[in-house]
Amino acid sequence: EVSYDNKASNITSDNVQGAIDELYETATDYSSLDTRVSTLETNLDSLGTKFYNGPAAVSVASGSYVTTAELTLSDGTYIIIGGARFASNSSGYRRAFISTSKNASSYISQLGLVFSPAVSGEATQFDVVDYVTISTSTTYYLNVYQNSGTSLSTSGRLHALKIK
Repeated sequence: EVSYDNKASNITSDNVQGAIDELYETATDYSSLDTRVSTLETNLDSLGTKFYNGPAAVSVASGSYVTTAELTLSDGTYIIIGGARFASNSSGYRRAFISTSKNASSYISQLGLVFSPAVSGEATQFDVVDYVTISTSTTYYLNVYQNSGTSLSTSGRLHALKIK
């Protein structure tokens, strides 16, 4: 069981990503992973206000950048967690990243990035985390990309935890 007790708000994107990585490394039954991530999010709720958008399913054409979720946040400091799940296909690679641009393809606009080759016989699923401090209302997008050679059903979600 993974648990994080951080009443002093010393949380960083590194230890949140570490918790997510630990969940994936120790999970043997991926159907229980959503429950375990939900438990982690419940433990984080005491740290600040939580925002959420998703899940949304879209068809992502091969070679296309598509937005799967978006959140508009007011000024403050946030940990933003995005998650994407691509349908099973053994060709190409998958990418998910948080950005301030919708359907972004530029590396300059990517705040957090996860890049992975396809897995044969399994859906590709991963999370990306970033830590941001903003002074004006800003919209963040979870953008995805894949190059399997065919369209893939893809779902995405965004979470934000306001810590200041």
